[in-house]
Amino acid sequence: GGITSNICVCLGEPEPELNVTNGGVAVASGGSINVGSSEVGTLLNTVIVLNNDGVEQITGLSAGVAGADAAQFSLTTPTSTINAGSSQNLTIGFTPTSTGSKSTTLTIPSSDPDSPYTISLSGTGVQREVNVKYSGTSYDSGSNVEVGSVTAGTPSQFTLTIENTGTSALTISSAPITGTDWSVVTAPTSPVAAAGSTTMVVQLSTTTAGASVGTVTINSNDASEPAYVLYLVADVTATPEIEVLAIGNSTPAAWNIPMVDAVTTFDFGVLNTTGVTRSLSFRITNNGYADLTGISVTGSSGFVVSGLSGVTA
Repeated sequence: GGITSNICVCLGEPEPELNVTNGGVAVASGGSINVGSSEVGTLLNTVIVLNNDGVEQITGLSAGVAGADAAQFSLTTPTSTINAGSSQNLTIGFTPTSTGSKSTTLTIPSSDPDSPYTISLSGTGVQREVNVKYSGTSYDSGSNVEVGSVTAGTPSQFTLTIENTGTSALTISSAPITGTDWSVVTAPTSPVAAAGSTTMVVQLSTTTAGASVGTVTINSNDASEPAYVLYLVADVTATPEIEVLAIGNSTPAAWNIPMVDAVTTFDFGVLNTTGVTRSLSFRITNNGYADLTGISVTGSSGFVVSGLSGVTA
């Protein structure tokens, strides 16, 4: 007699089969996905792919998160079915409310016999935080920074320390200063590492007495204070500066000699004839930035002073 046999050729799985990939890499049920770091209060999206590798349609599919930090993770709503051999995207949102590591569990129930599909999700909340110091004291954005008294006509420089007290690198895009006679001498470096600092040097060079204000604006990727503004206030004082110059108009002629520290000696030479005079002229100059007042000139025995005129700043 003959032999009869039945052969069954089965193509693919006889049931639906859910598999997940992240960036083209398979993530098994029970596995994990780190969505990365995000600024506190800033949404970071990660897209994963839900694949049906079986030969039957997946039905009853949904997705949810649960765990201590579940409120900081969000999901788009997937369609409830995936045809055999097809896939759909699922977007995971991460919006940390504080710095540090966050975690939750993604659960995807469906008609897959091995349902539910679970994945551990994690992410890190980071923060960039500008803090500015002058002379060791911290100043909030919007503050006046009293840098003290400076002398008119003498350039004065001031150093600001820019700290990143956050947990992620701070990028400073620009740090200009505005205000008459103010300028940036040394710009801050960027990026500034977490817990790191940089410095910037500004200069005031003015001949005008009174209060002078320079406005510093530090533009960065600090989410809470992207433009950190400080007002540098200097008290500019002006003083007179006397210079006395001998400009002889008789023998010896053509003098043009400044007095040094008010003790310079000028020799009129020997006068052997009674009644003969020799004169020497001096120019008194004010090289300062305030009026020179109270000028008086006296001569000792045998010398006569004449022709003193007004002096202006």
